[in-house]
Amino acid sequence: MVATEDIGNAVAGLLVGGWSGKKIIELGNRISPDDLARAMSEVLGRPVQARSIPREQWTASLKARGVPPGFAGPFEEMEDAFSSGWIDFGVPGTGSVAGKVTPGQLFAQNGPSA
Repeated sequence: MVATEDIGNAVAGLLVGGWSGKKIIELGNRISPDDLARAMSEVLGRPVQARSIPREQWTASLKARGVPPGFAGPFEEMEDAFSSGWIDFGVPGTGSVAGKVTPGQLFAQNGPSA
């Protein structure tokens, strides 16, 4: 997961960094659902608990949350790839840029008082 601010800063740094050729960068941090729930709890001042949605309910759940037709399938493929380990950090030959904005900072910026 990564904040858009971190994406913009990383891309700007790469653009002015003076490199040529092909460069692959892993951008973001390994953040668990429990980490996100803890950050939300702190910002909201009330308990938040992460709970998984069973795989067979993903499509209906995404649709109920307003995901337009045609977008649920690619999202599900991405989540399957993360769950299976096909997408992961630490791929040989890639650079790594950690995000600096924490989930708590992001939620506080965009929370109920924002």
